[in-house]
Amino acid sequence: GDAVRRALEPKPGGWIFAAARGEPRLGAAARKALVVAVTDLAGGNFDDWPTKDDWPAWTRAVDKAADERAGEWAKAEALALYALDEALREAGLDADDHADLAETFVRETFLRDHTRKTLVADVQARAVALVAERKQEGESCERRLARVALALREACDARNLRPSLIAADALRKKILTAWRNGQDLQEAAAAAARSYENSDRNDAVPQTVWDPSGNRTAQASAMVKFMPFRSASQCHAIGDDAFSYVYTFLHFSLLGTVALVCKRWRAASQDPFWLPDVVCYAWGRAGVSGLEQDAPKPTLLDFSITRSVVNVVCGDEATFAVCDDGTLYHWGKRWEPDFERPVLEASREMTMTPTRVAGLADVVSVACTPSGYYHGRGRAFGYTVAAITSSGKLYTWGMNVCGQTLHARDTSSRNPADYFVSTPTEVAFGDSERTLKVAVGLEFIAVQRTWSIPLPPRDGAAVAAHLGSGGTGKSARVSWAGRFSDDWQPSELREVPELCGTKLAALTAGAFHCCALRDDGSLYVFGHEYGADESNGNLLGLGPRATRFEGERSFPHAATRVEGLPPVISVAASTYSTVAITTDGRCYSWGDCDGGALGRSSVNNDAPGLLEALRGVRACAGALSYTNGAVA
Repeated sequence: GDAVRRALEPKPGGWIFAAARGEPRLGAAARKALVVAVTDLAGGNFDDWPTKDDWPAWTRAVDKAADERAGEWAKAEALALYALDEALREAGLDADDHADLAETFVRETFLRDHTRKTLVADVQARAVALVAERKQEGESCERRLARVALALREACDARNLRPSLIAADALRKKILTAWRNGQDLQEAAAAAARSYENSDRNDAVPQTVWDPSGNRTAQASAMVKFMPFRSASQCHAIGDDAFSYVYTFLHFSLLGTVALVCKRWRAASQDPFWLPDVVCYAWGRAGVSGLEQDAPKPTLLDFSITRSVVNVVCGDEATFAVCDDGTLYHWGKRWEPDFERPVLEASREMTMTPTRVAGLADVVSVACTPSGYYHGRGRAFGYTVAAITSSGKLYTWGMNVCGQTLHARDTSSRNPADYFVSTPTEVAFGDSERTLKVAVGLEFIAVQRTWSIPLPPRDGAAVAAHLGSGGTGKSARVSWAGRFSDDWQPSELREVPELCGTKLAALTAGAFHCCALRDDGSLYVFGHEYGADESNGNLLGLGPRATRFEGERSFPHAATRVEGLPPVISVAASTYSTVAITTDGRCYSWGDCDGGALGRSSVNNDAPGLLEALRGVRACAGALSYTNGAVA
C-alpha cells in the first residue's frame, strides 16, 4: 500500500520514464496497474507500439490510465484493510500475525466490480468469512500442537528427561512431522524422546579419567583423559571412579575449598558426572521453607543433592516434593492440628526439614489444598493431600470435614479427630479402576479414573472408540466429592458427564472451582463462580456472573468450556484466581484481583484476560497465590 501511495505522487516524465529508470518507488501494485493500462491502450498487442510522432500523446494517455488503475487499487486497499482490521479485532486476532491474509484480500477486493452499490457490504462480509476460516484453521493447528506437546511431555516424563525450551521446540516439530506422515502420535513422541536421550547421553562427556601420557586426549570408556599429575603412580593412587564418587557426598558449599587442593581435585569438582540433574531451592520463613533458618533468597535444600526431585507442590504453609525413586517428602506445617489443645487454639506441628512421608512408595504425583486467601478459614485446622502411585492407586489424608478424602467419617461425632485422616490411606475403588489425575480444593476433591467395561463382540471397537479408550475396553471418567461452597451439603462421589471419555492433560483445583485441561488444549471449568468471600471476578472465567439475591442458595456450575481462550498447554490455580498458558506462550488470567495476583488491570476479571506486559514473551508454566504470581 505504501508503494502505491508513493507511486501516485507527482512523477516528472510520467510513469513510462519512471518505469524505464527502474525507480524503486514503483511497487508491484503500481507496475501491475501500468501493465494493465498499456495492455488496454495497445489492444493487448505489445508489438503495436506508437510512432515517433504520437509518442508524447500516447505516454500521457498511459500515464492517465495507470493513475486511474492505481487510484482504484488504493481505494480497494483502504476498503479491504479497514474491513479486515475490524473483522480481526472482533475475532480477537492480531493483525500483525495475518499479513498474508491482508495481501490476498486486497488483491481480491481490487478485482471486484467497483460500480456495485453493495460493494462495501460485500467486502465486509467477505472479510468476516475469511477471518472465521483463518481462526478455525489456527485453532485446529494449535490443538494439534497442544496434543503434540502433551505427548512429548508424557514421553519425557517416562524417561525422566527435561529438554530445554529450544530442544523441546525441535522435538515438537519432529513429532508433528511424523504424525502428519501417518505415524501414531504416541509412537512418534516415544521415538523423539529416545532420540533425544541418546543424543544427550552422547553429548555428555564426563571427565573422570586422567591420562598420564603427555596430555594427549584419547578415547577411554567414552571419557576425555587429562593429566593433572607428573607421575602415573600419583594419578592412580585413588581409583578414578571411586575418586569422583566421593564427591557425591560433598555439600555444594565445599566445592570451592576442595578445588584449591590440586588440579585433579579442581577438575573433579567441575565434573558433570557426579553432579545431580535437578536440585531443589526454597526460601521463606524457617520451617515452612524446609530450612532451619529464615531465607530471604533461594537456598539449596540439601536433601535434593542425593535424590532427584521431579515435582513440587506448595500448599498453605506446607510443601510436598515427589522424587524420581517414588518417595514423597514433606516440610512445613502438618495436615492436622494438635488435638490435645482446644479447637479454637489448635495449632499444627511444624516439620522443620524435608521428611519422608511414611507409608507411601512409587508415588508419581501429589496434590494438596491450594495456597491463597482464606480469611482464616481452615488455616488453623489443616488441609487435604492426595497422592497417586505408578500402579494407579490413590492415597488421601488430612482434613475430611466434607468427605474430601473419599474416606468414611462420622458426621454425628463432636470429636475433631474424627474429621481427619492422620496417615496416607488408600481409597477403595474397584479392582479394575486406575486413578489418572487428582485435584484437591478447600472442601472437595476431583479425580479422573479408568474403568473396564464389557464390550459386545461385534460393536466393541465402535463402543470403545466412542468412549475414547482406543479399543481397549476401558474409558476415563471425572468425578468429584465434597462441596464447592459453604451453603451446599457435602456430596458423595458425583460424576461429571461433560468430561466422560475424554483424555485430560491436567486436572487443577482452586479453593472453590476446578479446571480440566483436555489433550486438544480446550479448558473446561466447574464449581462455584463466587467463592466463600464473594470474588470480584468469575472464578470460572465464563463471563459476568448471574445476579444472586441475598439469601438465595447457589448451585454448582456444570463443566463448561471456556470460550475465547486459545488452546492451552498449562493451567494453575490458587484459591480465587487462575492462570492459563497457551500453546504459543501467551498468558491469560481471571478471577479475584484484590490481592494483585492477576498481573493485569482489574477490568473484566470475569473472563480470561491477556497479560499485555508479557506480550512477546513465550511462557511455558505459571503459578499463583493471592498476592502474587509468576510465570517461567
